[in-house]
Amino acid sequence: MGLDGIKHRTMDPRNGLYSILILLFVIPVSSFSSPAYPKTVEDATNQPDIYSHPIQVDGLTLKEYRAGTSQREIYSEQATFAQAEKYVLLIKPRFILFDQQGNKKTILTCEKSQINLDKNQVDITGKVNLKINTGIKFQTEHLIWDTAQKKFFTDGAVEIIKDNNTLRGIGLEADENFEQIQILHFVAKGSRSDFGKESPNKK
Repeated sequence: MGLDGIKHRTMDPRNGLYSILILLFVIPVSSFSSPAYPKTVEDATNQPDIYSHPIQVDGLTLKEYRAGTSQREIYSEQATFAQAEKYVLLIKPRFILFDQQGNKKTILTCEKSQINLDKNQVDITGKVNLKINTGIKFQTEHLIWDTAQKKFFTDGAVEIIKDNNTLRGIGLEADENFEQIQILHFVAKGSRSDFGKESPNKK
């Protein structure tokens, strides 16, 4: 795909990412050892809530498979799990998305991201870089990943690079595979024909 594929996106509201993260909350830490059960109501009332404070983990790796095929992988230098607030904060994460055949499709890196479990969204900030196996590179400072609808969007400045061509704009919406991309407001584009036509909705 060249940069001429920029147009409206389609959405497929299917998602499986959060089943992995939910397990980290529903399996109590005490299940990994012999729990000391409270003997009285007063003892039960005074039991500490292991999820009342965020849990921090260094060196996190999460992998999602479907029918034996890789779907997503997440690597992070540090992760903070906040069950009460229903989010997971990742520091310097690396997301890898695979196509239906299990081939690497997209690699995303950033400074930090917050997975909001109640919204099915990942808030990605700081030096956001995406590399798609079609040769397209995408850069911005803030990106929202809607994992339920399988799309990315941002209201900020974006830059899309392919070969020697660079396209810049403000605001973007794209499907998860970056096969259908819409730039909301074009700022500049290269002179080569690889850029193709702008969005048909642009006025």
